[in-house]
Amino acid sequence: RNTIIILTSNLPIGPKEDPTLNNDEHVRQELAHNLRPEFVGRIDEVIQFTPLGRKHLEYLLGRLLNELNNRLAPKQFRVSVGETLTHALLQKAATTKFGGRALRRFFQAMITDRVSDRLLIGMEHEVKGAWKIDIDTNKRYIWEQDSSLDKYLPEASWNQSRILPYKDLRPPSLIDLSSKAANIRN
Repeated sequence: RNTIIILTSNLPIGPKEDPTLNNDEHVRQELAHNLRPEFVGRIDEVIQFTPLGRKHLEYLLGRLLNELNNRLAPKQFRVSVGETLTHALLQKAATTKFGGRALRRFFQAMITDRVSDRLLIGMEHEVKGAWKIDIDTNKRYIWEQDSSLDKYLPEASWNQSRILPYKDLRPPSLIDLSSKAANIRN
């Protein structure tokens, strides 16, 4: 009693062929092809999600890079991603139907694993400072160190100019909290 059950699915919904059906009826017919009709009849509401767009994937990439840099902060190591590698990551994630999950997997394979290798190889001589990882035209990874090793490393963030325009992607509660935090700091 008084229970809400939320189900998620990756069932494909084909294009609407009958123009007389409204969208909800079409979705229910498509669901009935994969699920028992009795079960579909017990579902009160169906919400379809659209695939993530490029700006959403850029925002997620920024969050992933922030998380990585926050983990690297105690080692006084920070990484940024070059334009070519950024484009390759976003392109790979956009071509799959798994969006954010695919981006996380590609980020793990193309960035996090490379950073781990860099830190393990660098254990012989300390690796610190700000580094940029990118790929060249032959898809080989390139590491560039910031010219001043002793420079203060700013708070871990990923190209703020790319993230700030997309504040509208955050839930309203997070926007309210961040504006309150900014007021407290001032």
